[in-house]
Amino acid sequence: MKKIIISSVLGIVAGWFLSILLTRSTNQVYEKHFEDYENLVLVRSAGMQNLSNIMHLYDNGNYQKALLGLNQLNKNNSAVILYKGICYMHLDKFDRAIQEFEKLYLKKNQYKEHADWYTGLCYLKKGYKIAAIKHFEYIAQSDSYYKNEAQKIVNRL
Repeated sequence: MKKIIISSVLGIVAGWFLSILLTRSTNQVYEKHFEDYENLVLVRSAGMQNLSNIMHLYDNGNYQKALLGLNQLNKNNSAVILYKGICYMHLDKFDRAIQEFEKLYLKKNQYKEHADWYTGLCYLKKGYKIAAIKHFEYIAQSDSYYKNEAQKIVNRL
């Protein structure tokens, strides 16, 4: 009976230690590869001043206020969806970020490959190593801008 208890305790401690190592590993990879998608929004008219203000908040790292502003804009605009997802990532709301990025998979747009990349990073941050590996393997096999970086992540994990 004593051996069973000791084995159980050792198993629990080993599992706990392994989960910490895996999480630390995925967090390190996340931190190395996460960068903001740069602000490519050009404001060309005085009527777009609100958008300019929102992107200024984003550029200055005020993601909560930027997100509030983005939520007031066209919810079907692909750029708005991408920036909302990144704001959610900065606010540690990775499930919400993934929901935003998934919206970009459903329509043909120029931001899909970025959504793929950031979704993989969300999986890393959440410690979903297997899902992250599968996601980055998919990206590495594509013609994505992130192809080479995705392969580096797969090799590291």
